[in-house]
This record gives sequence, C-alpha cells and structure tokens, in this order.
Amino acid sequence: MNKLKAHITHITTEGELSLINLSIGDVKLTSIVVDTPLSAPYLFEKNSIYVLFKETEVTLSKEINLSISTQNQLQGKVATVEKGKLLSSVNITGEWGSLTSVITTNSLNELGILNGDSLIALIKTTEMMLAPC
Repeated sequence: MNKLKAHITHITTEGELSLINLSIGDVKLTSIVVDTPLSAPYLFEKNSIYVLFKETEVTLSKEINLSISTQNQLQGKVATVEKGKLLSSVNITGEWGSLTSVITTNSLNELGILNGDSLIALIKTTEMMLAPC
C-alpha cells in the first residue's frame, strides 16, 4: 500500500460524498470519499492526512502533461525496477515522496522503463483513500 502525507486544502460535499483537494508542497491531488466533515472529524481544511492507494492502482506514462481524466499525476524518477515474469514493481520518487506501481512486465518492456527514467504516476481520484495522521 502506498502512503503519502498531504494537507487538505479544500472540501466540497454533496450528499454523503466529499471531494477532497490535497497538497504535498506544490503538488496537487484529489480524492473522493464516502464521508463528510460531519461523519469523519479528520476531514477539515489545513489538516494533515495520509493518502493511501494500492500499487496496482498506479498507472505509468513517459508522456508529461497528458490530457486525460485522471487528475492525480505525480511526476518523478524511477528509483528501482524489480522485473518478474508476469508482473514488475517500479518505485518512483519525486518532491511529493515515494510510491510503488505494479504493472505487467509486458507494459514495462513496451514502455522501456529503466532506472533514472522520468515518469508520470497516475492515480484515479476514486482509488485514493484517506486516513488521519
């Protein structure tokens, strides 16, 4: 499980859902959760929280500034690659911290991912969970 520490910058609530805007320094993220500030007391602006997401929910791209619906795009460099027969693990670091992506080895080979490469890690808003610090 990936875990990044962020700060809540804004909360928009509709019904039982909340869209949470987050920052890690200059990096902006969003998460949608089935909670509100009334049901989850840790949801308030300027609060520090953990952002959690599975390694299998991180998509990788070598292209920067993608025009796609995935809002969470973290730019970083490949720190390590562990290549398996079917699946491979790619660790990426950036100003926001460190995360791991598990992708198919076929995708790893097609993208030609190597240590030191610049990559964009993409995580869907609906795949990010929040937890109090």
